[in-house]
Amino acid sequence: MWLTSRQSFQAAVGGQAATQVIQGEKLFDLMVRMKPEFRENATQIGNLLVGTPSGQQIPLSELANIHEASGASFVYRENNSRYIGVQYSVEGRDLQSAVVAGQRSIEDISKSLPAGYRLTWGGEYDELLQAKHQMEFIGPLAVLIIFMILFALYGNFKFPLTIALGVMMTGPVGALIALKLTHTPFSVSSGLGCLH
Repeated sequence: MWLTSRQSFQAAVGGQAATQVIQGEKLFDLMVRMKPEFRENATQIGNLLVGTPSGQQIPLSELANIHEASGASFVYRENNSRYIGVQYSVEGRDLQSAVVAGQRSIEDISKSLPAGYRLTWGGEYDELLQAKHQMEFIGPLAVLIIFMILFALYGNFKFPLTIALGVMMTGPVGALIALKLTHTPFSVSSGLGCLH
């Protein structure tokens, strides 16, 4: 078995798990890599020997151009594309208004992106948009099902209509007052609570 140039480089410079060590109840990888004096600069890294399928050992510099440059410490991939993730937390305001403010503040940047680059807002905001889309369908359906159950119980439209209107008028009003008193931003969870 032979190592590819990438695997050799990883083992020599970044380290490779040789085995695992048990310490107490925890299991740790035991990493093995070359001494610092063999991997301090591009020349030394270029001198690392790489195995070939025929069993020969050749320097890494014969397979690749090695130079120092700044770059990402880790490359993230999703849907066969690389991406750079920027994460932040939102406190004291609702998520949607925070994202809209963020989108407004980087509007000039998003218009001047180089070819092949794009900006997307994901994470909890993506989940929020999906939940809103589901609410557009689930909300009316839930009201319809409740109305049908009430109609089946009372056998006419008068009582179900009165109850449904009473709940729809008082429930959300009370929930909105509670949100205002507790300084809680309106969210999808709050909207589901109003329907409940």
